Amino acid sequence: MNKNIAFSRLIRRATAALLLLGVLLLPKFLKAQEDLNEIYLKAYDLVKNNQTEESIKLLEEVMDVNGYFENVYAMFAFNYLLKGDLIQAGTYLKATEDLGETSIYPVFMSANLKVFEGKLGEAKALIERALQYKQLDSDIQDFNDAWDTFIRFDKKASDFQQLKSWLPTVKVSNLTYLSALQAYEKAQALAMEGKDKETLSAFNEALEGLNKLSPKGQNTAYKWQSEIGNNLFYSGSVEAGGQLIENAFRNTISNEAIGSYVKTLAAFYYTTYLEYVGNFSLNKQVIDQALPYSRRLLSLNLSGQLLMKKSSLLMAQGLDKENLAVGNQILELGINMKNDFFKAQGYNTIGSSYLVSTNPADRAKAKQNLEQANTIATTNGFIYLAESIQGNLAITYWQSGQRDKAVQTYQTLVNSLLSQGRQQDAIVNLNNVGSMFFFTKEYAKAIPYFEKAISISEEFRAQLDGQNRITYLQSQLSAYQFLTYCYARTNDGAGLFNSIDQQRARVLTERMTLRKKVDKTTLQKFQATLKSDEVALFYSLTEPGAVAINVVTKDKTYAVLKEFFKEFVELNQRYFDRLRRQDMERIGFRLPMNARVVGDRILIENDIANMFNQEDFELLVEFTRQVLQDDKPENAEIKTEFLNTFYKFLIEPVSNLIAGKRKLIISPDGILNFIPFEALVTNQGKFLIEDVGIRYMQSASVGGVINSRKYADNRKPMLAMGGAIYDEMSTQSDPIRSVARLQEMNFMAEDNVAQGLSQRKVYAALGFGKMNYLPGTLTEVLAMANTIPGADVYTGLEMDEAFLKQLSTEGKLANYKVLHLATHGFAISEIPQLSGIAMSILKDEKDGEDGYLTVPEISSLKLNADLVVLSACETGLGKIYGGEGVMGLTQSLILAGAKGAAVSLWAVNDASTMYFMAGMYELVEVSDMTYADAIDAMKRRFIKGDFGDAFKGTKYWAPFVHYGN
Repeated sequence: MNKNIAFSRLIRRATAALLLLGVLLLPKFLKAQEDLNEIYLKAYDLVKNNQTEESIKLLEEVMDVNGYFENVYAMFAFNYLLKGDLIQAGTYLKATEDLGETSIYPVFMSANLKVFEGKLGEAKALIERALQYKQLDSDIQDFNDAWDTFIRFDKKASDFQQLKSWLPTVKVSNLTYLSALQAYEKAQALAMEGKDKETLSAFNEALEGLNKLSPKGQNTAYKWQSEIGNNLFYSGSVEAGGQLIENAFRNTISNEAIGSYVKTLAAFYYTTYLEYVGNFSLNKQVIDQALPYSRRLLSLNLSGQLLMKKSSLLMAQGLDKENLAVGNQILELGINMKNDFFKAQGYNTIGSSYLVSTNPADRAKAKQNLEQANTIATTNGFIYLAESIQGNLAITYWQSGQRDKAVQTYQTLVNSLLSQGRQQDAIVNLNNVGSMFFFTKEYAKAIPYFEKAISISEEFRAQLDGQNRITYLQSQLSAYQFLTYCYARTNDGAGLFNSIDQQRARVLTERMTLRKKVDKTTLQKFQATLKSDEVALFYSLTEPGAVAINVVTKDKTYAVLKEFFKEFVELNQRYFDRLRRQDMERIGFRLPMNARVVGDRILIENDIANMFNQEDFELLVEFTRQVLQDDKPENAEIKTEFLNTFYKFLIEPVSNLIAGKRKLIISPDGILNFIPFEALVTNQGKFLIEDVGIRYMQSASVGGVINSRKYADNRKPMLAMGGAIYDEMSTQSDPIRSVARLQEMNFMAEDNVAQGLSQRKVYAALGFGKMNYLPGTLTEVLAMANTIPGADVYTGLEMDEAFLKQLSTEGKLANYKVLHLATHGFAISEIPQLSGIAMSILKDEKDGEDGYLTVPEISSLKLNADLVVLSACETGLGKIYGGEGVMGLTQSLILAGAKGAAVSLWAVNDASTMYFMAGMYELVEVSDMTYADAIDAMKRRFIKGDFGDAFKGTKYWAPFVHYGN
């Protein structure tokens, strides 16, 4: 066997597969490549001479450095077959059942095991299967070398002699596998370059080849998918890589046909992606699902890595007792594996678990374990781990009152990390210092460290493209949130303004300023745009149940922090925990306020904030949205209670600062984007819109760019379209009923966007085959012609996607002050690029257009509009990205050039929308109101009953919100 060629090929493939195993293990692995190759060759020579004990020792050296080579497991089996230990040989071959599924040597050695078991027919079948995977001509000689060894030492000699005579007669093609392997290696190379579309194409070729094998290479397919997704992720194509990784995990974890190692590997890659995007709760679920599969010999290293990830999540949640148990598991694993890295990490985890204790004995244990961890790490040259341990030791210095020494230790680490170009690690340590000051309520001292961490992350973020900038910002939000919290705690309004604007709608701002350079928005510049009766409110959800509010007027700015934990917990218990609490109270036990029933357990919290989490907050917001759309009289009291609760949370804390102002400019955060502030109920029982006017903006910087837009006064008044025709499409597609199918459609949608292709197949899969006609949209736009002189109105088949795009291309669309589109709208959070509105949908496509005007297509329109109205359902919804806000139609309209956008937050009523829009334009025409003021006025008219009692409810007027000027 040409072992140098074969083993170097394995090295290359293993390097690609191990790219995500981290800098903790990989340098040692890379440094030892040549040594491993030499040791492996020596072990091979020894086994051929029946020196099995010496060969096994050398193989154990290889395994100590890297345990992911299927050939090494096959070589172990070779040794144990010679020794006559079939059970141990089978154990090693069992370990390769998924890793070595399409690898020639494990399958070949499994055939030899069958010979020893007296199953010559099964052995021949396995040899024929192994020949499918032949990569080198010398592989055949390797077969004969192994058989000659068995024959020479009289191990089933006659059977192996028979196989030697039979092998030349066997004709098995290996071209299918070689073609699949070549496509896989091409996909890996493309993935490392971040070319996601080309990568996917090459990977699909590899899958086709694997599916043609007998048996199909299922394990290999998902292993390759995970590896390729991982390389895309690390090359900067975060979303594309993450989707591949997620798909691999979801299709393997509960699939009995997939081996334990592949399940563990897919889970490991997925946890790293989830860690990056900040989905900690799902991350822990994935780890817990994967750990039972990781106990196999082949997966022990991954088991340790998963336990380390779980430890990190538990620490972030403050679950120190659970983390202590995990630390002991890591230590036990390290001892059993004779692995110093896991030993050091186990001691580090145990020490870290004791750090937060107020018990002096526990803190002594923390120092003892951390010092032991540091000794092992520094002795073995585990530089990265030693740095982590030293950071934890710095905390022990802090706890013992040696604060200067603690800060100096961190500062030394930060300087060292920055000198090595390791900005991300430096950010972690800066955040740690800031956090120490933060949790001792020394907020002013914490601020410089968080600001430094953000400054470094901003430099890195500037190197990324748009979508990856969004994803990276989400991974760094904790520093921004801590900084925001610090400014709110120190009543620093100017600092809070800068902190919020620095993280809010950043990518949108950058995309808006690509073609036109706009000066950075400062507090002073923003204040200069405000009128004396206006006040801007910038919200930042610092944690579930708490909000920082930056109040900005023309000449002042304030910082307010509102913690509303008790009130939200009471509301939650009153409506959502009620049944569980009643069950307990039936048996005569009355739960205290600080108790929560979880399954069959009663949890008592000393800190009321711990009783309210993100899931609870999202539930309350979603329920509030539901009651806003429900106008049943019997639910009126509940609706008022919820709307008043959110008023007390969001408006009452700043009521004294906004007194006397007539207009609120609101910049919501996260899920608050989906609540219309206009509908909040004041303590006097009125809707907020009855007291003040309201409009919205994504951020101060976005507002600054919009304010810089100057359009000609001589534009046409309006382009209106409505009454579209919705035929049933001829395009058909299998419906989405699985995660895999959704993933497939997501990839197809991305590819279609990149190539400008039709999305009809994807929409058909989503169930958009036929939509109901909306007669009110026709009446609505026809009313425009009567209300607004000079309005251009297009109805029915004239509401044509190709025609609208042609107007844009010719520059004619930019010659309208208002663009009004009345039709169906849809927000698809799972595939955000498909959110959009329907133009006329014909049975077959017309002029190369599918009839769906999507977010990317709207963004590319050329508008000079003062206002764009999407008079449709849910056009204000979309996918929420931490820091960036709602990615959807509203942002696409602003990007296209609109100064203002009117969109809806839920499904709107056909008739009431007609009245609302027609009345809004009439007010602008006859009263010279701004569009924002006219929208406010229409809401007040609906509340008063000007359009009948049937339309007085929030369901009809509250969904419409105005973004921009």
